[in-house]
Amino acid sequence: MGIQEYIIAGSKLPFHNHYQLRLARLESQLPGVDISVLRFSGSEAISDIPRYHIAFTSAVKDLPAHHIINYSALFLMYPDGKPSASVKPRILPGVITQFRQSGTSADETRYVATLEHRVTRLNQGCNNAIYQNDSVIAIHFVEPGSAP
Repeated sequence: MGIQEYIIAGSKLPFHNHYQLRLARLESQLPGVDISVLRFSGSEAISDIPRYHIAFTSAVKDLPAHHIINYSALFLMYPDGKPSASVKPRILPGVITQFRQSGTSADETRYVATLEHRVTRLNQGCNNAIYQNDSVIAIHFVEPGSAP
């Protein structure tokens, strides 16, 4: 998928909200589920993994978490633009690492999800090795994935 798929032609904005959360797995398993972003907060820094907490609503009660957590998502930010100009969004790709239902009413359910960069998955694994009869220099310069 390229950015061309998300550019909206002028005067064809189908929504009033400038933010969209696209949950690929949920959209493929439950087509037609509408999500409306309420608010978000995030942090981006050079030495830190980008993380966004996104609150959204849906008319569907009890969205299945197993179709959301650890699956790819896109957070789209559409800028204000002239009515006749095409609108190009800022796209933040990532993985949903946390998801919870925060409240419900008669017509909608509120959810909160955390979107993090895919590199955050590297924290989920652990590699251990025992090196005997090797110097620190020999161990340090071993190519990743090769036998010591």
